[in-house]
Amino acid sequence: MRELHPDGDPTAAPGPPPLSARVGAWVALAQAAGLVALAVAVVVEAARGDRSTVGNVVLLALLLVAWAGGLAAAARGLLHRRRRARAPIVVSELLLLAVGFPLVQGTDARWAGVLLVVTCVAGLLAVLSPSVTAQLQD
Repeated sequence: MRELHPDGDPTAAPGPPPLSARVGAWVALAQAAGLVALAVAVVVEAARGDRSTVGNVVLLALLLVAWAGGLAAAARGLLHRRRRARAPIVVSELLLLAVGFPLVQGTDARWAGVLLVVTCVAGLLAVLSPSVTAQLQD
């Protein structure tokens, strides 16, 4: 049974979120920042004369920014102990792992792949930890 929050709200757990929830949220926020940086890089490359069409660049940039916004909102929800915030983070981590593994195996951006895989594994371990599961509420 959960303790009551000092305000008497039975849905709010007392104290700060567990360390693993904070780690998971910070990893998600860092990845969201990386997605925004990638969106900016795509636009800059297109402005420099990349052969991409304007529509493709705009669509990719908007998708990356929307993904980053969703990931940031999920991180905030995780810090507020919202159960529904964990699924978007897990899905995002799995998608980014799918991007990271081929980068690790390649030669051009191996460092980016290693960074991506390490942060994804850390994020998954954090948000799926028993301490986070015990703290999440509907």
